[in-house]
Amino acid sequence: MAQYLELYYMNGDPDDFEQLIDFDYRHAQMIVRINKADGYIIQKVVRDIEDLTRDDPHVKMLGGHAMITSDMNISIVNGQIKSLILAFTAIAIILMIIFRSFTAGLFASLPLVLAEIILFGIMGYCGVRLDTATALLSSIMIGVGVDYTIHFLWRYRSELRGGNTSENAVRTTLLGSGKGIVFNAWSVIVGFAALVFSAFRPIQYFGFLVVISISVCLVAALVLVPAMCILWKPKFLEERKKMKKRTVTCLVLLLGASLFAGTARDIVLSSRERSKLSGLEAVSTLVIRDAKERERVRTTAMASKSYPDNVEKRIIRFLEPADVKGMGMLIVDHEDREDDMWIYLPVSRKSRRIVSSEKSSSFMGSEFSKADMSAPNPDDFRYELLGEEEQQGVPCWKIEIRPVNRDAEDEYGFFRKISWITKETQVAARSEYYDFDNILQKVLTVTDHETVSETPRVI
Repeated sequence: MAQYLELYYMNGDPDDFEQLIDFDYRHAQMIVRINKADGYIIQKVVRDIEDLTRDDPHVKMLGGHAMITSDMNISIVNGQIKSLILAFTAIAIILMIIFRSFTAGLFASLPLVLAEIILFGIMGYCGVRLDTATALLSSIMIGVGVDYTIHFLWRYRSELRGGNTSENAVRTTLLGSGKGIVFNAWSVIVGFAALVFSAFRPIQYFGFLVVISISVCLVAALVLVPAMCILWKPKFLEERKKMKKRTVTCLVLLLGASLFAGTARDIVLSSRERSKLSGLEAVSTLVIRDAKERERVRTTAMASKSYPDNVEKRIIRFLEPADVKGMGMLIVDHEDREDDMWIYLPVSRKSRRIVSSEKSSSFMGSEFSKADMSAPNPDDFRYELLGEEEQQGVPCWKIEIRPVNRDAEDEYGFFRKISWITKETQVAARSEYYDFDNILQKVLTVTDHETVSETPRVI
């Protein structure tokens, strides 16, 4: 062998074998080509070579890129298993805390487990290897999947505790929060779909599998989870019996001791009557402040008049600033049917009617909605007396007001409202509005009022 090498050096480049043998030809490097990139196959080949050369004094060591790749692939697989176990455990614990139930963690984890099985099944069927790129898929799927699941279950629980049956609660949730889940999923799918056109094959696989995984999570959240809710009717989503009994007991005691003998609905209607006037003319200033304390000021003139048939007509005209000057709103409040509302725009010299779906939108960029500018129909809400509580040192009734259905929620722009109505004057001293995720959205506080004619009126 040394002679052949010497012969080659006489006619070739001496550096050709620099990576294979040392300078004095005493040690050589043998390269074994393995056609499989499977880490476990490579480990088996290494073990076989070690067995063959165990007693050979001329073999000093084994190494190479294949062994590094093998160790890395095996570490990825082992790390994937550990991370999945840790992720599912952490999510189950979080769900148990959120829904205050041990079964909640197991219930909400089932769609994620199914989605992971489908994902790895597709990877195995298509021959996609688990590498540093595709190893990220399970984490993305778990994060997205649990988001969709919690989103659905939270709204479903609110609908269920609002008195709906399982089927109606699922239908309302799919028509409401289901749309948000679909839009969220499609935005993620479209974003990651761009990776499919990458020139780098692992990135192509990654983009394709992300699209598949998000689609599976979407189907699980909108098909599997609703089916599980209807078939199994999990108890942790229903209102707790102990809490219900305690609330009923408190309400009975409070109503019995209260000087006001009417129901929560009567209190709200009485408060509404207190705020009515036979006629009113006023000029008001609306100051809108954002999070950076920047201000936007609107000055309006308003006139209203009540008619014998319980119809109230109200017109609002904007005076300042110049960019909104001349805008106007006409509101006709009906007692027995939906209110009418029109808006006039000077720039187009046209007026148009505001439909119900637009009433929940912002009024001039403020926290008020267009529905706040009109008197709502009392039959559009359910009323519940929660107890008695002081506001600004004044005894008040604390009343929860909920729209009767999803259409009413969309029209008025809130999921529920809690109002504190003073016992003495029957004026709503404070109102808290909660959004469709039952998170506090805005607070309306009446800091002062004075007597007009024979009854107190809010100013």
